[in-house]
Amino acid sequence: MSFKEGLQDTILGTIPKDWEAVEFSSVAELKHGFQFRTHDFTDDGVKVFKITQINKNGSVDISACDFIDADRLKDFEKYILHKGDILMALTGATIGKIARYYENEICLQNYRVGNFFSQDNDVLSKDYLYHFLTSKYFFNQILARQTQSAQQNIGKDEINKMVLFLPPLSIQNKIATILTSLEDKIELNRQMNQTLEETAQTLFQEMCLPKNDQVPDGWEWKTVSELGIVMTGNTPASKNPEEFGDKYPFVTPSDFKNYFKLILSSNRYISEEGFIKHQKRFIPENSVLVTCIGSDMGKVAITKTTCLTNQQINSFIPSNSRITTEFMYFYFKNIYDLLKNMATGGSTMPIINKSDFERINILVPERKIILDFTKQSKKIDKKIEENLQEISILKLLRDNLLPKLLNGEVSVC
Repeated sequence: MSFKEGLQDTILGTIPKDWEAVEFSSVAELKHGFQFRTHDFTDDGVKVFKITQINKNGSVDISACDFIDADRLKDFEKYILHKGDILMALTGATIGKIARYYENEICLQNYRVGNFFSQDNDVLSKDYLYHFLTSKYFFNQILARQTQSAQQNIGKDEINKMVLFLPPLSIQNKIATILTSLEDKIELNRQMNQTLEETAQTLFQEMCLPKNDQVPDGWEWKTVSELGIVMTGNTPASKNPEEFGDKYPFVTPSDFKNYFKLILSSNRYISEEGFIKHQKRFIPENSVLVTCIGSDMGKVAITKTTCLTNQQINSFIPSNSRITTEFMYFYFKNIYDLLKNMATGGSTMPIINKSDFERINILVPERKIILDFTKQSKKIDKKIEENLQEISILKLLRDNLLPKLLNGEVSVC
């Protein structure tokens, strides 16, 4: 090992001389969950946390878990997840994704979900461990060691041999405090947005839905096609990589989870060349996006920027002066069950094609009601957008700070 003044070189990069680079197995432990089988699952009961519960953005979603019979809970007590547990997907498309479990429900850990523990909290802070696991230093090791089979996998033996930066405990705690404070603010903004969304949803139900089965005077049924233009997205061919770039958002259903109600940006982008090639498929800002195929069926969002979407999304562009983007957004959210039922009628792959989507009936209130609701909804959306923009800034700050704090480039002394 070569040394510079005050620094040392490791296989992962340069760190301060008084830090260590150690194998995971010397300070941390990875525990597998239970290997539940298909016959174990029931229609309700205790939730089972699988790798699908870890989203690509590192958040947790337990709204669509499988279950085991609640009477069997005692048999699996050692697999119950606890608040603060550090979880990782050990296989599949989200391999290496890390999340922390802070849910208030009991969940059991499935086999291909890894749960990380510190062997000694006086040597390795659990909070510091979590942040290291979310870094490029850990993920790059995952990429180098995962199996190259059709289904990507990483095992306990491989992880045990990986390297972890280990500063003195006081430094670990300071690093964790800085990064956790940023993540806490991000989470607070997310929770605020959730509350704001629920407030707007309640307003919509009170103002824009009939109180009984009878249609009020001045209200009328219209089809989607009578209220606006429907466009289906398109994905540039993989043989034309030059069509992807960094100029125009390319929105897919995964962006709905990342950016909540309002789509301000996306995970992938289209180049100027891609825009010229697919400009007829681009949709304007303030269009309503509805996922119409696959497991993400029925998710709704509003785009705040001109963008292209993939084929899993039908976009609605208002063209009737009687309705607004805000009204249609909540109307589509309110008919989630209808969309699901339409999509699964006799099909192995849930899908609503453009023609069927255009024929959906919409009960349109009087214009004044819609305008009153829209005025209040826009005020709420403005606050949601402000929170989302702050989240983006905080994420960028965290992502820039993370590697610099973990390798000592930014000192916390």
